[in-house]
Amino acid sequence: IHITINDAIDTAIRNNICLDGLDLSYQKIRHINLDGVTLRNVSFKGADLTGANMSESCFIECDFSNCVLTHACLCYSKISNCNFRMSTFSDTDISMAELEFCDFEGKNAFDIKYFTGASLTDLVYHDGLHATRFSTQPILVFQGNTRIIILEKSIIFNGKTHTFGEDKYTESMEKHPTQITQS
Repeated sequence: IHITINDAIDTAIRNNICLDGLDLSYQKIRHINLDGVTLRNVSFKGADLTGANMSESCFIECDFSNCVLTHACLCYSKISNCNFRMSTFSDTDISMAELEFCDFEGKNAFDIKYFTGASLTDLVYHDGLHATRFSTQPILVFQGNTRIIILEKSIIFNGKTHTFGEDKYTESMEKHPTQITQS
C-alpha cells in the first residue's frame, strides 16, 4: 500500500511500469522524483510540481497547463510538443534542456531563464489573440513596473503582442495586394 501519489509513482518507475497516458491533473505532487523517465501524453494539468526533480527526462505531448513548476528542475531534459500555457515558473531550472514545439501563455511564461537551455525550437507564445513563434532566447526589458519582451519578430508590451518584420509585411501584402504592370 502506498501512502502518497509520489510513493506510488516512484514504485512504478523502479519497477519499469509504463506511465504513458497517466492523468495527474490537479494533484499535489511536490518534490516528486521523475529523474531519467520518459513520459508520453501525461496530464499534469493544474498539478503542483513545486521542487520536482524532472532532470534528464523526456516529456512528449504532456500537458503542464496551469501547473506550478516553482523550483522544479528540468535540467538536461528533452521536452517536445508540451503545453505550458498559464503555468507558473519561479526559479524553474531548464539548464541544458531541449525544448521544441511547446506552447506558453501568461505573464509567467517569461520567468523561465531560456538562455540556460541547450536548444529552443519552434516554441509558441500565446497572448490570447496571437500565437508568436520563437526559437531564440527572449530579451526582457524592465522599465519601472512594465516588462517588455522582445522575441525574434515581435515585442510583447502590456500583455499585447506587436509583430514586425517579414511576417507582418507578408500579412499586410495579403490584405492589400499590389499589382505590378509592365509597360
